[in-house]
Amino acid sequence: MGDKLALGFMVPLARDGGVPVFAQIRDRLIAMIDSGEIAAGTRLPPIRALASTLSVNPMTVAKAYRELAERGHVRSRGSGGTFVLAGASPPPAGDAPPGRPEPQAVPLTARLFELARAPGVIGFTANYPGPAEGDVVTFRRRLSELAQDPESDRFFRYDPPAGRLCLREEIARMAEEQGMSVRPGEVMVTAGGQQAIDLVVRALLRPGDLVLVERPTYFGALNAMREAGARFAELPLGPDGPDLGRLEVLLAAEPPRLVYLNPTFQNPTGATLGAAKRQAILDLLIRRGVPLLEDDHCPELRFRGDPVPPFRALPGAAETVFYARGFGKALVPGVRLGFLLAPAWAHRRLAELKSLTDLQSNAFMQGALASWLASDRVATVERLVRVYGARQQALVDALRAGLPPGSGVSQPDGGLSLWIALPGEVPSGDIYYRAVNRGVAFVPGAPFYATAPDSRTMRLSFGLVPDHEIREGARRLCSLICDLSDPSMHWASWAV
Repeated sequence: MGDKLALGFMVPLARDGGVPVFAQIRDRLIAMIDSGEIAAGTRLPPIRALASTLSVNPMTVAKAYRELAERGHVRSRGSGGTFVLAGASPPPAGDAPPGRPEPQAVPLTARLFELARAPGVIGFTANYPGPAEGDVVTFRRRLSELAQDPESDRFFRYDPPAGRLCLREEIARMAEEQGMSVRPGEVMVTAGGQQAIDLVVRALLRPGDLVLVERPTYFGALNAMREAGARFAELPLGPDGPDLGRLEVLLAAEPPRLVYLNPTFQNPTGATLGAAKRQAILDLLIRRGVPLLEDDHCPELRFRGDPVPPFRALPGAAETVFYARGFGKALVPGVRLGFLLAPAWAHRRLAELKSLTDLQSNAFMQGALASWLASDRVATVERLVRVYGARQQALVDALRAGLPPGSGVSQPDGGLSLWIALPGEVPSGDIYYRAVNRGVAFVPGAPFYATAPDSRTMRLSFGLVPDHEIREGARRLCSLICDLSDPSMHWASWAV
C-alpha cells in the first residue's frame, strides 16, 4: 500500500494556496480508487502515517479522509481504520443495470481541472479558447453599456423560461447564417450547451432506453444519458464521421430512442461529417422515426475547407433534429449561455423542464451577449481562426515529429483538440500522473467511450496553451511516451 501511495503522490503537492492541500490528497486518492490501483476493501494508511509521508499536518489528511467518506469512497471504523468501500470504483463498462447510471467522468473532470493548473504544468486540457485582452475589454464594454442604460432595470426581472427576446433574435440571425430557418420564438436560451443536451435527454429518455452515440464521443453527453438510465450502442467513427453501414444495421436491430451526434469538429476526435453523409443519415432517421440530438459546439473555428451545413439546416430536419449549441466553446468562454432548437412537438415539455431546472438563464448576461453578438462576433471569430489555426499546426508538427512510430495524430479542419492513439500497451490513464510530473497534462481517452474504452487514446486540447508553450508541452509529452514505449524500460515500476 505504501508503494502505491508513493506512486500516486509522485506529483508534488502544490502549496501555493491555489488548490487546498487536503483537496489534492482527496482527489489523488479518488483517482487511485477509481483506476483500481487501490482496491475495494483496502485499509488506507493511518492518518498520522500518511501525514508523515506527505509532510503535512495530520488534520489535513483527516479532512481529506472525511470528504472521501462523505462522497461514499471509504468508511471509517474508528480505531479500526479507514477502508475503501466495495463499489467505490467504476464497474466494467456496460455492467450497470438499466436505470442506474455508472459512476463516470464528473469527478474526473474536477481532478483534471485542478492538476492541469498546477504550477509549472502545461495543460492540454481546455477545449475552449482563452479570451484575448481585447475580447475581454470589448465584452466588459457591453456589460457597462447595459448597466448604464436608463432602461436596464428590465434585465432585473424574471423572464419566460425560453429567454430574452433580444438574445433570441440575435441567435435566430446567427442560425440563418448557417442555413437554418429559425424564428426567435423557436429558440430556447440555456445555461450553456450542456444544459441544452441535458434538457433533451430528460425530455426523451427513460431508464432502459437505447441511445446511439459515436465511438468515442463527448463525455458530458454520456454522463447526462447515464444519469437518465440509458443503454448505449456505439457507431464506429472514421475521419468523416460515423459508419453509415453500421448505423443501418443498428437501426434495424433495435430502433433507438435517440441518436446523439457531434458532427462538426467532433469532441474528442475533431472529425467532421460530410454534407452527403449527413443527408443520408437524416433520411434514415426520418424513415425510422428516430430523433437526432445534434451537438454543434464550435462550427466557427474552421481553419481549412468549406463550412458544412448543420443537420438542422437540411430538408426535413425541423421535426427530427434537436440542435444544441453553447457559446463558451468558440466565442465567449465563461458566460455559460447557449441555446436549443427543438421540434415543435417537444417545445412544451422542454419549457416545463427548463422551468423546473432554473426558471430562466441570467437575464443581464443575456442582454450583454445579445449586444456582443450583434457588434463583435465577426471580428472575434476572425481572430480566433487566425490564432488557433497556427497553434494547431505547430502542435501537430511537434507531435508527429516527436511521438514514437505507430502513434496516430489527428489534424481536424477546425476545433481546439487533437486525438492521439498511442502505440503499444501503455494506457493513457496510467501515464497521466507521470506526465504531470514532467510538467504536461492531457485528458485520457477512457471517459469518451460509452463502453469498452480504448485506453491507448488521449485528447490534447490547446485552447489555453499560449504559443510559446505549445512546442515545449509537446516535447515533454513526447519524451515521456517515447520513454514508456522503450521495450528496454519496465514502465510499471518506472519512476520519474
